[in-house]
Amino acid sequence: MSLNATLNNAVSGLAMAQRSLTTVSNNIANVSTTGYTKKTTTQYAAVTGGIGMGVTAGELKRSIDALLQREQRTTTADLAKSTVVNDTYARLQLSALGSSSNNLTDLLSSFQTAVDALANSPTNSAARASLVATGNAVASAIGSTADLIQTLRGDADKQIGDQVAEINDQLTQLQGINLQLGRGVPAAELLDTRDSLLDSLSSKLDISISEQADGQVHVNTSNGTTLLDDKARVVAYTPASTVTTETTFGAIAVYAQGQIDSITGEPLASTRGVELVSSGLRANAASASDSIDSSIDSGSLAGLLEVRDSLLPKLNDELSTLSTSIVQSLNAAHNASTSVPLPASLTGSRQDTSSFAAASKSGTFKLAVLDASDGLVASATLILSSYASMTDLVADVNSQLGGAATAAIGADGALSLSTASSANGLAYVEGDSQITTTAADGSSSTQGLAQYLGLNDLFTSSASQPTRFKIRDDIAADPALLGNATTSVGGLPETWSTGGAGDASGIQALAAAFTTARSFAATGTVPAATTSFMTYAGNIAANLATKTSDAQSAVDTKQDLSDALAAQQSTVSGVSIDEELSRLITYQQAYTAAARLIQVSSDLFDKLFSAAS
Repeated sequence: MSLNATLNNAVSGLAMAQRSLTTVSNNIANVSTTGYTKKTTTQYAAVTGGIGMGVTAGELKRSIDALLQREQRTTTADLAKSTVVNDTYARLQLSALGSSSNNLTDLLSSFQTAVDALANSPTNSAARASLVATGNAVASAIGSTADLIQTLRGDADKQIGDQVAEINDQLTQLQGINLQLGRGVPAAELLDTRDSLLDSLSSKLDISISEQADGQVHVNTSNGTTLLDDKARVVAYTPASTVTTETTFGAIAVYAQGQIDSITGEPLASTRGVELVSSGLRANAASASDSIDSSIDSGSLAGLLEVRDSLLPKLNDELSTLSTSIVQSLNAAHNASTSVPLPASLTGSRQDTSSFAAASKSGTFKLAVLDASDGLVASATLILSSYASMTDLVADVNSQLGGAATAAIGADGALSLSTASSANGLAYVEGDSQITTTAADGSSSTQGLAQYLGLNDLFTSSASQPTRFKIRDDIAADPALLGNATTSVGGLPETWSTGGAGDASGIQALAAAFTTARSFAATGTVPAATTSFMTYAGNIAANLATKTSDAQSAVDTKQDLSDALAAQQSTVSGVSIDEELSRLITYQQAYTAAARLIQVSSDLFDKLFSAAS
């Protein structure tokens, strides 16, 4: 072997050792860098004509387990979804449905206690005030929780918008990396950056990744919608400005770059994208056209959609069912009672009586004008099946009372009654009167006439938002208007009696409503039951507690699996200081030996030149 060959071998060995030392030093420098994978410098023996000619450096090689990487991404996506759901349940536990000191079940118990106290002492003004206060506390707690539900939905919707923006940014970065890889830019560090972007992208939604020979990737959603090939697509979504139960959310759709307005960044009006999530009110809405359908099954985006469109709406349904039961149960009892002294006027809370005409009507309702001693001034017997409309009923009332009192339908649609003399009062007996109405969703409701009209409601509520209810304003201002007594009528000629100020039968009926079993259809995640609204409220809270515990358990389990996979990946891809120091010594010795060989070759060349001269 010539001295030239020796020298060339030594120089290639020195260069190889230097390159390897650079790789080791870079590994050590990035020991704590997220997403960095351990690198090694590949090398090959250089052979020319069957003779070894030193060493040739290959490309940097990343230490990666592709199968483990895919499994880790799947687990991370599941964990991200579960974490979003768990965080939502944790926030709900701070509401009146959670374990706070002002939780709903405790507030209902306090309300029931106040009603029982008034039943034992119907003339006690402090007991009346307590009933009003605790009743409004229940209403306020339910209303606040309903507000929180919509706030959480709004928060989720904004986060969906933020995540869509992040997805677009990451797709754009991946497009740039693809271009660099296609131009032959050294791949190792780019692939680390690429994989970190893919890790983040897959934590948001379920994707499939196809890697090309040069390291470029094509990305599709799990249902085959292209997000990235030679160009990145644009995912479009505009969050709602405000969120209520009636908010229609826009679709999440994928567009080609040419379909996006370069100025506004919004899809061009004439274009149509591929929907990942449809527009609508919520998942599984009553109307198919209002129902949101999603093809995103995992990742934090799937969790946010589940929270916004399913989890929270279902909880709101449960609260609405509870609210309706409380209001209807207690209003039915209160409408069958009267305050003492008798009121000179009554105004119904129902402002739309159009359903009366088509309703199934039966039974008899009795109405009377009484003087201060319960003496009968005038009376009316209303046979409900004989009236085709509310106008017919009003006309018959006025005819039978003969001017002692007047019935009218006001401009707001509510029926009102008022005595001709302020010295007289109005009394009524629901009797067996029944009005059965059918709602647009097919559900039916049967009420007595007074309850249907809301002549003496305890609570007023919003028809479109059942969770918005409160103690009737005039009762809240003057608890003496609470209906403590009940009216009775009998005999011929008729004798009417209101029981007097000490009569607690009306409040006793109110107290009984707390424990009276009602039929509850399956709502949200609470199964069907025949029980009291008190127990139903407890079922909602208990079900939420179970869901919260299950959500935390799911996160814990998936976090453990994710940690285990990360640990396995770390053994493959992570930098070990001990290993790198060992390599450092090896390459340092190789470098020293190569340098020494160069020095020896130089000395031999000097001697050769000296001998030749």
